[in-house]
Amino acid sequence: MLVTCPHCSNQMTVSAEIAASGALQCPHCDNILSLAMPAARPARAARAMPPPATDAEEKEAKSLSSCLGCFVLVVACCVVFGVIQHQNQKLALEEIAAGDKFFAEGKKAEAVAKYKSGFSHAPADRKSEIIKRSADIEAEAGNKAEARHWVEQGLNANLDITYSTSAARDVLDAIRRERVEAEAQRVAAEAKKKEDAKGIKVTAEQIRQDYQTDTHAAESKYKGKIFRVSGWVARYMGVDPEFPNASAMLFLHEPTGDTIVCYNFRPKDAPPPGRLATGVQVTVRGRCAGTNPTGWVRIGKPPAVKVDFDDCTIEP
Repeated sequence: MLVTCPHCSNQMTVSAEIAASGALQCPHCDNILSLAMPAARPARAARAMPPPATDAEEKEAKSLSSCLGCFVLVVACCVVFGVIQHQNQKLALEEIAAGDKFFAEGKKAEAVAKYKSGFSHAPADRKSEIIKRSADIEAEAGNKAEARHWVEQGLNANLDITYSTSAARDVLDAIRRERVEAEAQRVAAEAKKKEDAKGIKVTAEQIRQDYQTDTHAAESKYKGKIFRVSGWVARYMGVDPEFPNASAMLFLHEPTGDTIVCYNFRPKDAPPPGRLATGVQVTVRGRCAGTNPTGWVRIGKPPAVKVDFDDCTIEP
């Protein structure tokens, strides 16, 4: 081991045994040298491995990956759709330009064919003109179905179009009349539907006459429908306290006294007995369940007809 004296700078060779003693006297300057060995460098700690991912983290990572894939797919579809739309728009404009050329040359049938091909992508400021030209041409040619198709497109788009030919104007007038009539029928049907939901007005006497005249026809007319029947109370049997879940029953008669209608009230809708005294005129709303020949209740003079109504309420 070669050692340099820090005092006199002379070098000397030292054996392992002397070096192990930790001290040495320099033979040149007699100073004592310390031979302490430098402290060993601590070993580098091993890099810690990250903990394994949990199921929730793995699931989240897969979800993010899936969302990213969906986003890329949507963007790609939008790009493709845009390209297709642009191409269709270009082709439509070419068809319309060809139609204009044919129209200018007097080739009307060819012009309509081109207009029909490109109309779905026609610019908004050209649609009225294309519809007018096509409807006039088709109507004059006697193609009423095609003329109607063009005129209806104009009406549906709320376009103000003045047609040049009387044939096209006749088609327009016919469509407008049909739409007015259809709207009137719709309004009437809606009003009837609301009135039917409230109940069709009828008298007890009318029900008796219908059933005595033709039971089968009366069943078709009344059964399953809601009616508001007016008549006079013949008998009312309220809810029996011993059977609180049973229906209350009301029998009406007409001025002649014939019993014709039996009304069944759910317990919660059953009126108090004092309100339905014998001879009181009332109007009852309920759904007709049809005639009940096995449930005759003779009140008043025969011939009696018994027709059941369910889920009834007393009209105010």
